[in-house]
Amino acid sequence: DQATDRAGMGFHNDSCEYLLQEARLLLGEDARCVWTNDDKLDIFTGRTATVIPGTTLAIRHAAGLLSLNRLSMPSMSSQLVTALVRVQPVAMVKSVDVIDTCSSLEILATVASPRPLVSYSWTCRNDVELDGYLSTVAGPTVRLSAGTPEMKTIDKSYVIAFSATDFLGSTTSQIVVKVYK
Repeated sequence: DQATDRAGMGFHNDSCEYLLQEARLLLGEDARCVWTNDDKLDIFTGRTATVIPGTTLAIRHAAGLLSLNRLSMPSMSSQLVTALVRVQPVAMVKSVDVIDTCSSLEILATVASPRPLVSYSWTCRNDVELDGYLSTVAGPTVRLSAGTPEMKTIDKSYVIAFSATDFLGSTTSQIVVKVYK
């Protein structure tokens, strides 16, 4: 809310560790801190970030972050707020379209996200038993053994949906595949 001296950070210095205590732990490896103007610091978290909106970040005393006129005491902390626009993770799902009664089944989801993922969701829209099993799958891959006992009905097209959520609560669009048994 007040113009700062940017702790002396120039345009080429984007090290969060220079400015913030516990930067690597909270913001993840390879996080970047970029001043967009004298009163706004944009933080680009790394893949292993644990910080969430509302977290108070401690400013390193040695960084000496002051008001632009340098008359203030060094800043001690600042509260993190979420970005105005969140980047939505993007998912893709790979699966066969048809299996026979003896086959196994593997469905693989891949997700591109600038932030760590915290949950995966698998559902079956048209079969209660398969849906019950899928609700227990906690990762990006569904594996059903030979004969796919979770898919009890034959001559049926199972409608399976996937989504993933990152640690800031952004969710992928739901991806739907159909597998005929």
